Amino acid sequence: MGISSPQKHIISPNDTLLLGFANTEGTAYNTTYVQYKEIRVGIKGMYRVKFSLKSQNGSWLAYGKIYKNGLALGTERSTVSTSYVTFTEDLDFDCLDLLQLWTKVQNVSWASYWKDLKIYGDLGDPVVLLDT
Repeated sequence: MGISSPQKHIISPNDTLLLGFANTEGTAYNTTYVQYKEIRVGIKGMYRVKFSLKSQNGSWLAYGKIYKNGLALGTERSTVSTSYVTFTEDLDFDCLDLLQLWTKVQNVSWASYWKDLKIYGDLGDPVVLLDT
């Protein structure tokens, strides 16, 4: 029996370690989803993804959703809060995938605001793959 590949870490979702972030804040007036933030994932695994969202007007919804490589992946999130609300979801990504935040607003007259796209995880113990 010998080692067939080098040690690899498998990411598991939790708040242990901040592994990537795009902390800028932005504003959206679009009523269809548009990509505003992106992080390239470096290690395959299940990540805890967080982002914050708020509405300019407490009567109109602001929406946000996580995409992977341009395809919708996460749960659609929404809020009418005029204070930032942080949304959290555990999602699976492969090495070199693009984790993206897309947002929209219910009414083009009122903005949605977004910030703090972050990914967290636990590297855990290295996994050694053996050939038998």
